[in-house]
Amino acid sequence: MRKNPVTINLGWGSHYFENKIYDRVNILVEEFESQTISISDPTIENIVHRHLYEPRHLYVVKNCVLNTFTGKAALGNRDLRSTGAPHLISRRRHPRFSWLQPRKQAGLTYVIPSVPYYHWLIEELPLVISVARRLPEVNFVHDPRLPNYARQALKLLGVESEETTRLLNCERAVLSLRDKDTGWPRPDDVQLLRDKILAGGAFQTRDKKGDSKIHIIRGKAQRSPTNENEMVRALNKVGFTTLDLTDLPWIKQVDLFFHADLVVAQHGAGLSNVVFCKPGTRVIELSNPSYSNPCFEILAKWVDLKFERLKIGEDQNSNPLIGVSEVYRTLTLLSN
Repeated sequence: MRKNPVTINLGWGSHYFENKIYDRVNILVEEFESQTISISDPTIENIVHRHLYEPRHLYVVKNCVLNTFTGKAALGNRDLRSTGAPHLISRRRHPRFSWLQPRKQAGLTYVIPSVPYYHWLIEELPLVISVARRLPEVNFVHDPRLPNYARQALKLLGVESEETTRLLNCERAVLSLRDKDTGWPRPDDVQLLRDKILAGGAFQTRDKKGDSKIHIIRGKAQRSPTNENEMVRALNKVGFTTLDLTDLPWIKQVDLFFHADLVVAQHGAGLSNVVFCKPGTRVIELSNPSYSNPCFEILAKWVDLKFERLKIGEDQNSNPLIGVSEVYRTLTLLSN
């Protein structure tokens, strides 16, 4: 007989817990018909990736500690995994939870984590919408470092969230495992975002004609092409408007992508906004051959966009280097 409880893998569809915590967890299952997607590898020929989307589960856990910055949680001095790991319970002990004194939080609580833009928009925001719909009594909380784009989106959706201390001792906390779908946008999440954000026709009309061809640059971000300025000049010749989304209000970003007919951008967080494009919009991703991730192609599939990938090269220091003449020829043909 084991002296200590055994940690059992908790995956989508598996609901096994240590005996000591089983009575502290309640499981809520969403209605979703499982489906599979196949996508070619962006860099390796003849390689096809397949992914199975399954129903997602929410877990209501009693008496646990939540980190309002990361969204992770703990039971006692054990890490309770809500994101980024295949186990709900980890045997690894975290001393940071043993000496810090979390603030007590009554009622049902859900943490809105502070994560980079793609993961927040495509993975976290649909969960916020879903939790608000299924558990109307929930109290949303967030860390003071929650990015401005997240605050603007919550305001648009009418979701009220309390800015609070980093650690909370929650009477009941809502958690969701999402690691299996990281990098694989869910079709139900995409539809939920479009229904909620684009609902009501707020982005349907404009007083004047907007920018129908937009070029998104990375500016000073990582993986910026060394000859990005040359690319900007080339695209301006064929009628593109160049945009750096870094300081652009989130609502303005949604509006720009909704009204665009042609979007060109290097692989990066800004391309997440294609989730707001109209069906049939042409999207061209400038893909670095050393970085393989088909997430935006999957997004385009669920929105019914015309997606193309143009591979760019690298300079002698392995920095992205755009073949401007090739891209210019392609876009000139598409723009005519």
